[in-house]
Amino acid sequence: MKFMTIAQGLLIASLATAATAGEMIITSENPQNHWKSGEIDKLAKAIEEKSGGNISTTTYHANLYKGDREAVEAIGTGSVHMVWPACPRMEALVPELGILSLPFTLSAEEMATPEFQAKVVAAFAPALAEKGFALLGVARATEVMFVGSSPLSSFSDLEGKKIRVPGSPLFKALMGAFGASSISLPASELATALSQGAIDAAFTSPSSWRNIGVRGAKYGLVPSNLLVGTYCIVADKAWLDGLDTSDKAAVEDATAELMRTQWTVAYENDLKSLDAMVEAGAELVVLKDTSEFRAATEELRKEYMLKYESIAKALAD
Repeated sequence: MKFMTIAQGLLIASLATAATAGEMIITSENPQNHWKSGEIDKLAKAIEEKSGGNISTTTYHANLYKGDREAVEAIGTGSVHMVWPACPRMEALVPELGILSLPFTLSAEEMATPEFQAKVVAAFAPALAEKGFALLGVARATEVMFVGSSPLSSFSDLEGKKIRVPGSPLFKALMGAFGASSISLPASELATALSQGAIDAAFTSPSSWRNIGVRGAKYGLVPSNLLVGTYCIVADKAWLDGLDTSDKAAVEDATAELMRTQWTVAYENDLKSLDAMVEAGAELVVLKDTSEFRAATEELRKEYMLKYESIAKALAD
């Protein structure tokens, strides 16, 4: 398995050459020290070992070659073979994935079991296959939470607030259901926007809260199981199907084995970030009674489930 230096990565990006048949390029926009990068590197090594060296993997991190959005667009060109984008980022191509971002849809406890994970993948795989993607896994990204510069301890505390959300249309609709207004801006601007009052809160992750720090956002609210963010582990379907049977199995089996522990790894990283913020003086509320959140989002859930009835039924089954 090869890791690219910045100079090498820039050279390859500028040449934009497709990989040879024995090469597998995996990209990520997360920095090298992010836990997701470590999981991708682990997977790349396992694929090489399981293929007996037939597949030579190269991993790029920190936008060194392509960001996740660019990598998704490059699937099918031969220049990228696997990427782990946040599932909401793929909604524009595969709208059915919006179901994964519905509140109270994925249980973290159930998704920690390989058998349940496999059923979820099977429900969505046909829709992605139509777009040229092989869905090999649905990985845990983070449990989504609210952070802000004023107290957050209940559903009513969100009313009237300006809340930064990622670009997903569903997330914007959720803020409306909570009585708040949604604001879109880059994650890198969160701390500044909070300190200047451009936003009151952010719908984000424990690790992002840790990056903002206590001075930027002293208060955190986690409505239990409201929403577990996910990564879609997707490969170039034509490339994968074109591999020898044993090499294709190496990619699929290595990914399946990684997924046996991935949800636990990501969960533990959330806990580390939350514990670090509390130790630094932040105030965290983990809300067990989420009945108000459930009631507020029920109509939105029904709308999506009716729109994508076949997948909804597969998930229910």
